[in-house]
Amino acid sequence: MTSYNVSTIDQEGRDVLFDEVVRLVIETGKASASLIQRRLNIGYARSARLLDELEQAGIISPSNGAEPREILVPHGNKDDSNFVIQNLPQPVIKEIPKLKWKKTVDVNTDGMILELGVDEKGSVVNLDLKKYGNILLVGSQFTALSQLVNQFITRKVQEKSPDQLKLILVDGLVLQLEIPQGAPHLLTPLLRDGDKVNSALKWVLSEINRRSKEENMAETNADILVVIHGFNELVFFPDGVEEMLARIMKVGRELGIYVLLTVDYIDSRLNKSIIANNAARMVFRPTTKQMARRSGIFESIKLEKPNEAILETMFEGKKKITVKEVDTKEIFSAIFENEK
Repeated sequence: MTSYNVSTIDQEGRDVLFDEVVRLVIETGKASASLIQRRLNIGYARSARLLDELEQAGIISPSNGAEPREILVPHGNKDDSNFVIQNLPQPVIKEIPKLKWKKTVDVNTDGMILELGVDEKGSVVNLDLKKYGNILLVGSQFTALSQLVNQFITRKVQEKSPDQLKLILVDGLVLQLEIPQGAPHLLTPLLRDGDKVNSALKWVLSEINRRSKEENMAETNADILVVIHGFNELVFFPDGVEEMLARIMKVGRELGIYVLLTVDYIDSRLNKSIIANNAARMVFRPTTKQMARRSGIFESIKLEKPNEAILETMFEGKKKITVKEVDTKEIFSAIFENEK
């Protein structure tokens, strides 16, 4: 993937490919990250930022889930594109500080261990994603679901360097995921709409294909953790996203690519292949008995506190867990500093 750094930014604060993307969008009458990636041969993160720049410049409409972006300027030929470029307002530059990672803890970085909380005896309960590949978390906004997901992210970023771990984070619940902008572990900015999620998952599948080729098998690659928080809220996914996600869950583990998926409740919209490829499930208290039954863990209706959940795995059975509270902001302040 093409990196996005100072050398790709022009004197006006825009990507050096901005004018070329304007011409592409105006000539084709289409604006999507996949189109930009394919035509300009760049990575997802950069194409997504270029779309954001087009939106800020008033060339395309804001994203509306799976609906195509509207082209807000004249389009259809090169003369139109030249007119638009010459008459664009100056961009408002929002500088995102680049962060440097500092090692703060010594751990066995060979694993992909998630600390879930403590059991009824007070013992710490962990889950090894290298064994299970993925985990499905079920819980509403009234539970400690978001707290737990943020703890996962914080702990893994604390333990692993940017060369060892990369993150793709989808914040379906909006403003629930906590990680500083500019964190070097992020493959993309936080994602919140279907079109960008679609492009990100396509990239993950292409990375799976690349890693699985015999000539690349000996490479040492960074682990990739895909977190989709609030899957039920992302109802405008383009066609095929669930199938891509199921494919990633099925084959990613052997190649160091893992998925953490959260839902408010399990319903018919959740692809059966996604359910089948989750050998680990953690359920917080649902609001109704019907939701408890659909979660597959009916006992969850008896949980009494928002930070209590029941973990069920294919090999260890069920156990009740209490999620511990962690100061994620304090940890982030310890492990990140602005680059000088």
